[in-house]
Amino acid sequence: MPQPLQGFSRWPRPGKTRWCDRCRERKGGAGAIGGTLLTIVVSTVLAQKFRIPAGVLMVPLVVGATLQDTGLLTIALPEWVRVPAYTALGWGIGLRFTPQIVRHALRASPWVILSTLLVIGASGVVAWLLVLCGETDPLSAWLSCSPGGEDTIAIIASTTPGVDMSFVMAMQTVRFVLVLFTGPGLARWLSRWIPSADDPSIHPSLSKADAS
Repeated sequence: MPQPLQGFSRWPRPGKTRWCDRCRERKGGAGAIGGTLLTIVVSTVLAQKFRIPAGVLMVPLVVGATLQDTGLLTIALPEWVRVPAYTALGWGIGLRFTPQIVRHALRASPWVILSTLLVIGASGVVAWLLVLCGETDPLSAWLSCSPGGEDTIAIIASTTPGVDMSFVMAMQTVRFVLVLFTGPGLARWLSRWIPSADDPSIHPSLSKADAS
């Protein structure tokens, strides 16, 4: 490896530490926690002010990673910070399940289950290829390809021993960015071929209700 890049090596040589590791040793405690919370708050406010797509997630992630990798900040998330955050996240997801959504999900459950199994199977195949070709442990490979929200996968990975957190989050972030940029265009293209749920040709009862 070239001499200038040794400090950024993921696996430092025996007996040597990376410069960013030495920075983390000098920093910590209340200062690190305060800096982490300040970064989260400022990044979130800026993301909302400038209306950045998915900015509440992406801006703190990019800013925090940049500050930590340059040695300007040591990200510290103790348990007393993570537990309320996980609780709020769970409430936010659960409160979106209204009775109407639950009834619709029950009606569409056969197709939902089938599509879920197909996505899980495809993710398993990709994870298996990562284990074979990328020298990645099976659990980290599975979580890195697992379907679901990046925030949910982050909670699972951070609370599971032996998981390569940096690898999992890097893969999930790449997937999230790809969906962020390709999803809207793909949805508009599919909307041209898939009838709307309000189309009377699909639900004749809608046209009868309008006529009455």
